[in-house]
Amino acid sequence: MKYFIQLQVIFLFFAGSFTASADYICHEDLSTIYLNSMQQVNEPFGAIDLTDVSGTGYDSELGRESTECAGFFDGNDQKTPKLHNIGEWGDGFFNGEIQQAKVNPNNTDVLLNPKNTLFDPLYDPLNPNDPFAFDGTEGFNSDLVFIDADGVQDIGGVGGIESDGQNDPGWVFLGKTNDDGDDFDYAHTGIGLFDENEESLEWDIEDLITIDFGCSANHDLITEVDINSECDEYQWSISPIGSISEDLEDLFGKGFFDHLAFVFKAGNEFIVYDFDFTIIEMELEAFYEGLDVDLTVPYNLSGTFNWQGQQGISHISLYAHDPVLVDNEIPEPKSAMLMLFALALLLLRFKSKYDFN
Repeated sequence: MKYFIQLQVIFLFFAGSFTASADYICHEDLSTIYLNSMQQVNEPFGAIDLTDVSGTGYDSELGRESTECAGFFDGNDQKTPKLHNIGEWGDGFFNGEIQQAKVNPNNTDVLLNPKNTLFDPLYDPLNPNDPFAFDGTEGFNSDLVFIDADGVQDIGGVGGIESDGQNDPGWVFLGKTNDDGDDFDYAHTGIGLFDENEESLEWDIEDLITIDFGCSANHDLITEVDINSECDEYQWSISPIGSISEDLEDLFGKGFFDHLAFVFKAGNEFIVYDFDFTIIEMELEAFYEGLDVDLTVPYNLSGTFNWQGQQGISHISLYAHDPVLVDNEIPEPKSAMLMLFALALLLLRFKSKYDFN
């Protein structure tokens, strides 16, 4: 499977017009989310403690702060992916679809409706009235959040999908906490897709990943995320099964994920945080001599967040970003064998043309 995840956020908007510093709004006034531990699923020892790392974005008690934040946004975090949920362009607002109001038709954000100016890779800020001003082969939205043109790809051919010539953002919806806050409602991926043998490629994400949110009050763990309760600390964890990369390879190629995004919905607004693991990988390998952070394998992740908003959280949604396929890259041993084979054919051809006997 391709690297299977991601989440970042950039701007704050009140009533669709007032803009303030993203760092100030996201990290000081409202909430902050941290990653404090990551451990390879198939390795029983050797968890990486991110509270030991010093430097920008790291806290000696909490770990690695989210790499980027984007929001507030007015309204609800709709639409969520409903087509195949494999990151196709136009399947959910994270993949460029315009935001949809849940109840009030006017309750949308000016940045997400009538044009999705931040999550649509085909939106051209210089030509906003033409969503197809370019063919999208390189991506051109200079305001695209969390990923750039290198993070989108044409996924035509997966599960029999015909290429439309457009690049796909690659955000996969994992699910969200339910309205009671005491459980997580998992999404499905590969919906309605089949391989060449007519075998279904659909997966219930609950069979692949365990996602937990909770808080501790007076040092006792409370399973639901009740932001109105007296919590000492809010906690989150994500635990994939060991075979997730192999199970999802037909859908996403080889690898696990490169981004993990959290959407916090409160009142009539929502805010988005992103962890870019390509950045975290470089930071950790620079800090720990000899450490190899392998993003092609799954990791158990855990962290904390705080919430200082005036309104309680109605739900938390999670997205993972599926990066560009690497399947077409020929491994070095195979590549060397092909070169030797080609050289042998050339020598045979040369000998047959110029017989020295």
